[in-house]
Amino acid sequence: TICGVAEGGGRPPRTFRLADDRERTILERFVEVVEQDDPDVLTGYNIGGYDFPLLLERAKEVGLGDLRLGRDRSPPAELGERLWKIHGR
Repeated sequence: TICGVAEGGGRPPRTFRLADDRERTILERFVEVVEQDDPDVLTGYNIGGYDFPLLLERAKEVGLGDLRLGRDRSPPAELGERLWKIHGR
């Protein structure tokens, strides 16, 4: 399950919860949410030290390859300990 809050762009804040029996489906839907909402920033508590590494690991494990979260469809790039760059975000 992936949960999140999206706000900005003149739209009211909303929460979302992505759940499915198949992990691959959850990850695909997460990428769709990022593409549709087009956030400038992805943030969270320890997102760089835990969430991004785990999401990328699980995406590869279920056959998705890299999670293409950048505005140019590039994957997140680790710049240092708990520091990530996602193109355009």
